[in-house]
Amino acid sequence: MSAEDRAQEIELQEWERNNKSRPAPVKYQPGDAGYGPAECVNCDAEMPAARRGHGFDVCVACKTEAELVGKRYAR
Repeated sequence: MSAEDRAQEIELQEWERNNKSRPAPVKYQPGDAGYGPAECVNCDAEMPAARRGHGFDVCVACKTEAELVGKRYAR
């Protein structure tokens, strides 16, 4: 097998891996085990229903702050 044939085979494998179907994100309903809490676990702010439905337990402000702190220390 030539190097070009092998490269095409690898490219095809990568394309198939990148383009395989992915499972739909989970959307929880009130009362489900994965449904998020009514208040943020960090600051006790009210959690929006959309974030609760995806199972998040922190508000957008707390998540943003945590990501910024993480990026600061990653450097």
